[in-house]
Amino acid sequence: MLVGIKNASRLIGISIVACCAVLVCTMFVNFYFDARLIESEITSELSMVFYNAQVSAAKVVCLVSGGCLLLTAVVMLLFYIKHYIDTHKKELGILKALGYSNIKIAKSFWVFGISTFIGTAIGYAGAFLIMPWFYALQNEDKLLPEITINFHPSILFYFVVLPTVCFSALSVYYAWYKLKKPVLLLLKDNLQTASKTPNHRIEKNRELPFVEDLKRNTLKSKKALVFFIMFASFCFSAMTQMSFSLNYS
Repeated sequence: MLVGIKNASRLIGISIVACCAVLVCTMFVNFYFDARLIESEITSELSMVFYNAQVSAAKVVCLVSGGCLLLTAVVMLLFYIKHYIDTHKKELGILKALGYSNIKIAKSFWVFGISTFIGTAIGYAGAFLIMPWFYALQNEDKLLPEITINFHPSILFYFVVLPTVCFSALSVYYAWYKLKKPVLLLLKDNLQTASKTPNHRIEKNRELPFVEDLKRNTLKSKKALVFFIMFASFCFSAMTQMSFSLNYS
């Protein structure tokens, strides 16, 4: 298999982004579901206003922070697949020349979804570790009845299982799309790139660690990727701080 677990392990950035997104969204969505269970027990008008504010805040944080982080993870995944294909054109071209179809080669890229699974699983588990403190903080003024932490299978499915499947499918599809070039074009691009690059520079790049090579060859020429990473980090930080510092009293 051309693409293996070792290659997928390099996508630690996607794992971190996925972890942050699922950590925040799991806490707030789980709180939202559990808060809905005690809505019928709320009697005072002040408590109902407080309840509506909590529910609205949970929706805003999940949509904004989770949405931006999800978009960033998708962009990072696509950039990494493109970088991988660009740096392995010769091997891919040889496989196609041997009779391997585009879809057969692209199927190996499903392992990139493992990075998403690792991140979402850690984020989901971390959310339940923080949740007792988070629930107490959300109702520290005791304006609402006691909210019990419950397990909701739908959250596990939508925040762990579904993202893993979707990212794996997206990896396969994008790799298939990028491999639709003719065999000669893949080999020709590889040869042209090598001919335009000085020998001493090629040898130097081969010795570079993956992160350094990725930074030099991708980040410098892909300003959009840098923007999405910085924007998602800002959204995660801002929305998390806002959600924990809201004063409803």
